[in-house]
Parts: sequence; C-alpha cells; structure tokens
Amino acid sequence: MAPELPTPLLDAHTHVYSRQLVRQVNGRLGRSEFTEFTAAQLVERLDRQGIQRAIVISGAYLAAADVYPNALPPKEELAATRRENDFAAAEVSGWSDRLILFCSVNPKRPWAADEAARCQRELGARGLKLHFWNSLVDPQEASHRTALRAVLIRAEALDLPVLLHAYNGQLTHFGAPQIDCVVADTLQACPELRVCFAHVGGAGGFDPSVEEAFERLTTLAARPAFAQRSWVDLAAVAFARRTRSYERSSVAQLSRLARLLARWAPDRILWGSDNIEDYLAQTAAVWPLAPEVWRTIAQSDGHHFVTRATR
Repeated sequence: MAPELPTPLLDAHTHVYSRQLVRQVNGRLGRSEFTEFTAAQLVERLDRQGIQRAIVISGAYLAAADVYPNALPPKEELAATRRENDFAAAEVSGWSDRLILFCSVNPKRPWAADEAARCQRELGARGLKLHFWNSLVDPQEASHRTALRAVLIRAEALDLPVLLHAYNGQLTHFGAPQIDCVVADTLQACPELRVCFAHVGGAGGFDPSVEEAFERLTTLAARPAFAQRSWVDLAAVAFARRTRSYERSSVAQLSRLARLLARWAPDRILWGSDNIEDYLAQTAAVWPLAPEVWRTIAQSDGHHFVTRATR
C-alpha cells in the first residue's frame, strides 16, 4: 500500500461460512465454489493488515438461495438458515469487541422478518444482509417488493441497519429503474432505516450496469432525507490485477468510478474486502481520488452506520 494511504479501521464487508453450508451449496452447484472460513481466520487476516474491526456477514442467505439449483424443502431451508446464522453468531462471540455480526435471510421467504428478529434477540445481531442476486429479488416485481418491504420495516423497528446487495445479475438489465424501485418504493416506507449499498450498488467490478446503478444512487443521495441514512461500500470494486473472479480495473473504469465517488460524501463510504485476501493492497494501488478522501474513509469505524445517532 502507498505510504500516504493509512490502513482502514474497518473492513465493512466480510463473511464466515460453516463447513456444513459449504458442503450444501457446493453440492447444489456441483463444483467447489465456496470454502469454509472462520472468525479465527478472519481475525488473523485483520491483524496482519492492521485493521481493527470488521462487519461479519452470515452466509445464511446462501442456505436459502433461489439462484442455485436443487433447493432444500421449505422446513429444511429454514433450519439451514437458522443454523448458519447461529454459526456466525458463535464465531463472532469470541471477538465481540472487534467483530460486528450481520445475520442474513432470503427476504422473499415468509419467515424472513421473524428470523431477523430472532437473530437480534437471541444472537445479538447488529445488522442484516440481504442479497438480491442470490435471492433472485426483482425490485420491479410487485410481490417481491411487498415481501422486501415487510423485512425492511421489521429491520427498521429493530434498529437493524441493512447491508444491501441490490444488484441482481439474473435480470436482463439492472440499473437505474431497479434502484429507483428499491429507494422510492421500499426504503421510503422505512424513513429511519440505515442502509449501505454493497459494491457501490453493483456486484463487484465496475461495468456499465454497475456504473448506471451507482450513478442513480449518487443522484438520489442529493436528497438530504436519503443521504443522511445511506452508505456505499467499496468491496470488490477496484482491482490492480486480474483475479479469479474479476478483471484488472481499466483506466477508464477507474476514471468513471472516481467521478461518481466524488459525488458521494466520503464519510459515508466504507472500505470492505469481500474476503479477498489482498484487496486492501489492490484498492490502495489504484485509488483514483485524492489521498485525503481515502483518509476520511479509512477513519470510519462503522459506528454511524451500525448505531443509530441520538437526537
């Protein structure tokens, strides 16, 4: 990392996966896509990089994923979701001063809101992760919006901020219209809900559809009522080299990313790794804005996103 760019205090986008979940999901996929990852491994990585805290996302949304074949029967799916949320909570409990638990659900399931409430009540969850692509949520589908709204209203009542993977790559096109549906129809029903859009509104990388989604978010963030409760994270967005899943970021992509990041308040941008081993060094190496913007991002410990401000 360039010496003028300090290490972030927070990794706002990490995951833990149980052995049982990995077996289940890889079995559905017919290939070894996921590997077990524990809190001990995560903390070792944080220590090596000098990062103090992390938001840790339960892999429970994978247990009920609609994007994979061979779904579990409904009762088994709920049991698998609860088991994975329990696993993540047990992992985080050993480092409660450093690791912040976000449980996860498929928001289309009738039990999703109740499971989020259980996670807060019994497991001490501090937030909720929703993944539209894995759950095949179409923001323009009325029934999906109704189900999503119910979960978000419960999250707001529980004071659970939401880390939202809004992008759904299974749709023919994802961009501004879908972002409008998420913000205008669902988030508008929850005026106190804090939300962070993972991957600056995309799913990793910065192709034209991600750019369109992020551009629409920056336009909406000009409205004070939305800006005051919205964040984005930089997980898996900018790369100095090609990885298994992502191409190296081009100069043109980095330029377009910089243009939009400059329109977003830097104190509402969170750095995150998405469990990519060397992502901190990669993002720092290609950072497209001034060092002082990075320093503002690096100073965030996530407190204002995770904890509701007192009035």
